[in-house]
Amino acid sequence: MSNGLEGKSDEGRGIENSRDISGLTPRQRQILEFIDGYAGERGFPPTIREIQNAVGLRSTSSVHAQLKNLEEAGHIKREPSRRRALGITYQSRRQGPEAFSVGGLSIRTKPTCDVESVVEIPLVGRIAAGQPLQSFELEAEDAIPVPAGVFPELKVDDAESGNIFFLRVSGDSMVGAGINEGDLVLVRRQITARSGEIVVAEVWGETTVKRLRISKTKIGLEPENPFYSVIEADPEEVRIIGKVIGLIRPIVA
Repeated sequence: MSNGLEGKSDEGRGIENSRDISGLTPRQRQILEFIDGYAGERGFPPTIREIQNAVGLRSTSSVHAQLKNLEEAGHIKREPSRRRALGITYQSRRQGPEAFSVGGLSIRTKPTCDVESVVEIPLVGRIAAGQPLQSFELEAEDAIPVPAGVFPELKVDDAESGNIFFLRVSGDSMVGAGINEGDLVLVRRQITARSGEIVVAEVWGETTVKRLRISKTKIGLEPENPFYSVIEADPEEVRIIGKVIGLIRPIVA
């Protein structure tokens, strides 16, 4: 049966080269390797349930017991009040997050996992970068820890007040702005935006992510892909839900 750790031999050697793990049980080493590999691929640590499924433990309480032992031995650090606040204690050996800008949007491929300085941002669902989707409900599916200051427009106050959230992108209408299928767009909740900004908007009862264009008589929701058409509507038919202020691109190593 697969344990979800195939292809992680390099990560395992990295662990052995970084600190002494000779006193760990095989299961503890397996958990440590999974956490290290998961964080390296995605840029944030796994949940307790993901650890349970990956290493084949029967219950989440078993995971908690193993993590407690690893923490007491100094191999990990965690913050119990946060769902994903879990990190290998030698994270400093990793490279910093890869960052670039496309179309004025700050994109991060691997946000760091320092539990001392992260803010947790809810992932609330999917958003269409294509044809509009039926309106989503802002109910959190999960939380993504993001280091404070990693995005220029990210403010801790916004996170604490619930004014920012992630949406997973479905579709390819915004590829010219660097927004691809499966990306996580970071959205700040606001009801107004400037022409030219990328927004999440509701039009005719459906939601989409597009670049906003404002004229004297119409609101345009403009794709960044020549195979899609601009959505034009009367101002009263468009409701701005928020502005896209950043993006995380999941990377599989």
